[in-house]
Amino acid sequence: LQESNELGFPGLVFAVNLSFRQFHDRKMTETIFRIIFNANVDTSLLELELTESAMMHDPEYAQRCLRELNQLGISFALDDFGTGFSSLSNLQHLPISLVKIDKSFVQELGQSADAEHIIRAIISLAHSLQISVVAEGVETEGQLEFLRQQHCDEIQGYYYARPMPWNDLVQFMNRQNQSACLQK
Repeated sequence: LQESNELGFPGLVFAVNLSFRQFHDRKMTETIFRIIFNANVDTSLLELELTESAMMHDPEYAQRCLRELNQLGISFALDDFGTGFSSLSNLQHLPISLVKIDKSFVQELGQSADAEHIIRAIISLAHSLQISVVAEGVETEGQLEFLRQQHCDEIQGYYYARPMPWNDLVQFMNRQNQSACLQK
């Protein structure tokens, strides 16, 4: 996190995926507290991503852990949203700031009216709960345009870039910054 500031990318949020096993390790919050303290991490730049199945397996445990970590300023994303069996009442009681629409719905855009209805519903529901939305797996201009029309907050996918190592990401962001400066 500190390296991103030094490289000229202040405010860059780092999302960390927590596996089902990691999340249900009873020392998880203690481990995260220790890492944050020892590394002096700016928690406002840290987002933990969990799947619906990890959070809904034991909703009381999830609520307790997320609230404890949220008090440190950590935000949470619900990954692969729409593929699990989460209850909406659980969703509204968890400190979730972001839901990520599963790529299986995005890839069906233009081929399935159901996928369009589901995406519209997820975005509408999330926004009504003051939760931001990321669409995963965006690969085409058509998918991007549909998501823009639906006021999706962010996208991720091959349309912009493939996953890459840290050094390649720094070069990619530098090129984006240079391009943005030239367009001004």
